[in-house]
Amino acid sequence: MKLEDIVRALLAILWLAIAAVAAPLAAQNEVQVSARVSAGVLRLGDSGQVMVSIENGSDARIVALPEVKGLRFGKPELGNRSSGATIIRGRVYSQRSLRYDIPFRPESEGDFEIGAIRVEVDGRPYETKPLRVTVVKDITGADFGYLDVHASAAKVIEGQPFSIELTFGWDEARTGKISFAELNLPWWDSLPGAIEVQGTPIPQESRVDGIRVNGNQLITAEQVESQLRDGRSMVTLRIQKSFLPTRSGTLEFPTSFFEFGRQRQVSFIDTRRDSHFVAAQPFTVEVVPLPSEGQPLDFSGAVGTFAARANADARDVRVGDSIKLTVEWSGQGNLEYFRAPDPSALEAFRGFRVYGTTEEKSFERRKVVYDLAPLSTDVQSIPALPLSVFEPASSQYQTIVTAPIPIRVRALEQGAALADDEKRFERDIQDIDARAPLASTSVERSGQDRFLLATVLGVPLLGLALRARARRGLDPAAPLERRRRRALKALARALERDSAPVAQQAALLEFLAARTRERVEAWNGRDFAAWVEAAAPALAPELRQQTRELLTRLDAAVWGGAPPLERERVATLARALAEGGL
Repeated sequence: MKLEDIVRALLAILWLAIAAVAAPLAAQNEVQVSARVSAGVLRLGDSGQVMVSIENGSDARIVALPEVKGLRFGKPELGNRSSGATIIRGRVYSQRSLRYDIPFRPESEGDFEIGAIRVEVDGRPYETKPLRVTVVKDITGADFGYLDVHASAAKVIEGQPFSIELTFGWDEARTGKISFAELNLPWWDSLPGAIEVQGTPIPQESRVDGIRVNGNQLITAEQVESQLRDGRSMVTLRIQKSFLPTRSGTLEFPTSFFEFGRQRQVSFIDTRRDSHFVAAQPFTVEVVPLPSEGQPLDFSGAVGTFAARANADARDVRVGDSIKLTVEWSGQGNLEYFRAPDPSALEAFRGFRVYGTTEEKSFERRKVVYDLAPLSTDVQSIPALPLSVFEPASSQYQTIVTAPIPIRVRALEQGAALADDEKRFERDIQDIDARAPLASTSVERSGQDRFLLATVLGVPLLGLALRARARRGLDPAAPLERRRRRALKALARALERDSAPVAQQAALLEFLAARTRERVEAWNGRDFAAWVEAAAPALAPELRQQTRELLTRLDAAVWGGAPPLERERVATLARALAEGGL
């Protein structure tokens, strides 16, 4: 291995190490403050509790409580503390959490808004979102409707998605047509230790819009077949919400309420609600950590039961031709959040160049399209692509692999060997002496004789010179020269198609190869400074410096996770190189 190859490998390892350290540090700095109530509906005389959660903060305190007429707050008390780490999209999330519990007691009936609670976390100020509490004289309504809330699993693994399903409804025969239906769900948008993920969309034909949640959100429910409860037929609606746990511990779901009824006009400017309330009991979901024993070094963060399949858009190609490899994972798990495999980091794909990827994600499917190019005719198949996953059903780490795809890689056409031909033709004419012959001792040789001699010798020499010139690609019709002329436009199109760092690097190297009439492989790992000194000494010093910096930035983006470059910056440098004589 060359010294420059060793240096590039060490730099790549260094960038990966920096990225691995930076990711958890960045996650630890993301402080989040939220609040929720123990129950959104209280009976007059009962007490409630506001729970303020602080994520990723080392030290926190309650600075000030809002004043709410009709509610009396008690002293905040420090409650639970917990910490943990998990992997989401290949990123390590290290989290700490603590909670303050603030008791309160209602002094009158009505709807109350608890304003922002001011919190100081690690010396910085934060505020919670307002909360809503309804206080009623009595909670009745079980004879008129119902509310069921349950989780898809009582115990899950870190990173394993789960869903909460709500079914609720009313006895229309007893209530008549209701004019409002509202849910009071303290956990709806405040569930510390979990993030919401996209769920299955509701079919258009069964959508019911306008369901209010926590007084300020309008959501859509799905109307399903009426259910029989205690022998009575109930109009039934359903809502599902999916979550991804980010740390181990207990996720708490406080008491949920469903309020429904009719609104009547009691005067010209006043209306009154005839409300019924039904409650669903609180419950918890236990989140257990991923086992460290047996966890592979290349663990992707995928948790669930998956299947994988792959296909290629072309199987009979030439060296360097693009192949779109489409890999699709499906099943039950965190399909949107694991880190997809990178073929360029796998030994099995050393025979390919990876130009970039595009992705499509959904709750039930993950599709990645890899842009590959075989580098030699020795390649006979696209290797199996592995994905390391943790399967909760078996409590084991497994590797899901795609099936290898046979391909045929043919050599480049003869036209691609013009660079070799030009050397051969230059050697052909090296021993031809194009100088005029020595003058004859006879002064009587006529001008016509000299003309004939020049014609006999000059025409073949001219033909050979023109042939060598064409072979060197200087003929405007020659393939190498056409490629050279089109290099700027080809670069612009490539940058437009894909802005990923690996695609930007591939486009720039192809441009350099086209302008220097070489194959792109010649520019892989080339020392630009040394090449300029030997092959293009007339290139301006500022252009040399800019090109070196750009190539270094692209290497950092491809191998170290640095952000991609601005597309115009790459295109501008290429134009300057072309105008500067490259």
